[in-house]
Amino acid sequence: MERHGIPVELRAQIENFTKTADEILENFRKTVDATAIPERIYHYTTGDGLRGILESGQFRMTNVFNLNDPSELRHGYRIAADVLDKKVEGRHQNQLHFAKVFRDFERTGIEASSQIFVTCFSNAPDDLSQWRAYADDGRGYILGFDAKCLEKAFCAADPAHAASFPINYNESDLVKLDSAVMEKICDFLDFPHELPHPPEATIAYVRALHARLTIYPVLFSLYFKHSSYENEREYRFMRLHGATKPVEDIRRRYRPYEVVKYVEFDWKQHCPQALKSIRVGPAAQQSKGKRFAEDCLEVFGDKNDVTIDVSEIPYRSA
Repeated sequence: MERHGIPVELRAQIENFTKTADEILENFRKTVDATAIPERIYHYTTGDGLRGILESGQFRMTNVFNLNDPSELRHGYRIAADVLDKKVEGRHQNQLHFAKVFRDFERTGIEASSQIFVTCFSNAPDDLSQWRAYADDGRGYILGFDAKCLEKAFCAADPAHAASFPINYNESDLVKLDSAVMEKICDFLDFPHELPHPPEATIAYVRALHARLTIYPVLFSLYFKHSSYENEREYRFMRLHGATKPVEDIRRRYRPYEVVKYVEFDWKQHCPQALKSIRVGPAAQQSKGKRFAEDCLEVFGDKNDVTIDVSEIPYRSA
């Protein structure tokens, strides 16, 4: 019996590949989950960002393709494409074509493959490069949070889609994951040529296998960034949704030539006690900066156990 033009034995092979790849992904996630949660995580922001976060009690979770580093998933996917190219080198022409189609997906389909929203924290409480990049060139603020409290509330608010984890900057770890999956896919690409199926059945099988394969490099890449960002020591909160089902609470804001999609996490409702500190930037006017933070905290309405201090980094913005 066939479904979508794919014979039963070929469909079974697709499911076998999926099972194997899922095991590789699950084992990797277990190692991530076993990583100790930091005591504090920090969010670098501007003065307007501080006011908005405290007044609204919300964190904006931005579509991953609208982040400051929009290439991060593409970078990870290209690594997977390089791995596959090496695996099929010198093999059947059909496998070479499969690898080309897989690489082209980064350009033609990766943004539509899923809906991914993230907000970024850091383990680094006073990092100059992040002051410059994310906090108004040192004139902004850092909010410090109890990591366990905030993470527990975030995951409980949307357990079907939420995850939180530290970012990995070791490219060799990503290559190992991609290699494990690509090694398996080559075995399944050989399979249909061993059986007497019509060309259209083989084509349907290969297309379905390609659709399954593209999922894993995207998911792997969510946990990795290029080593040049290692100083950020990012701890990521993420909501992951499928491509086809609408995200009911999605919102939009606008930049020049760009629509930015985002969702919100109401951290004030779920865990206001997670906020532990506010730090004024090294390039800010200290007295005014502290006063502004105090006023914002007063609007927030819960100043218990929240300390306000000033960065000790000697820095003046341009």
